[in-house]
Amino acid sequence: MSTRPGKAPRDPAAALRQLCDISVAFERWWNDEETEDRLVDGVHSDLTNHRLLMEFFDFFANGHRSFTEPQLQLLGAWLNEAIALDDDLSDAVSSCFLRNCREQQLDQSLAPFLSARARAKSHA
Repeated sequence: MSTRPGKAPRDPAAALRQLCDISVAFERWWNDEETEDRLVDGVHSDLTNHRLLMEFFDFFANGHRSFTEPQLQLLGAWLNEAIALDDDLSDAVSSCFLRNCREQQLDQSLAPFLSARARAKSHA
């Protein structure tokens, strides 16, 4: 696991790599899911920020209790950086992860590590 999240990349493949660095378990989960979901109606599905954050939400919702405090700190820092710009990644983090965390009442574990902007995005 990396000790710093670095800047959240705008490219979905690079964002995937950073989320896998934060949680090695997510990397294993992604690879298992990716094998199952690689084809959608016989067509390879594209990796987008929205797809990535929907998948990461599913993973987090099922395993958030296994995240250590350092992992939550890294994830919070990554999310804060990801929503810093108003772009596709920010929209994906807000609509596919933060709002879903709030709706499923999973945001309490992340709240101490989220910026005011990130907390506001979960209510948008």
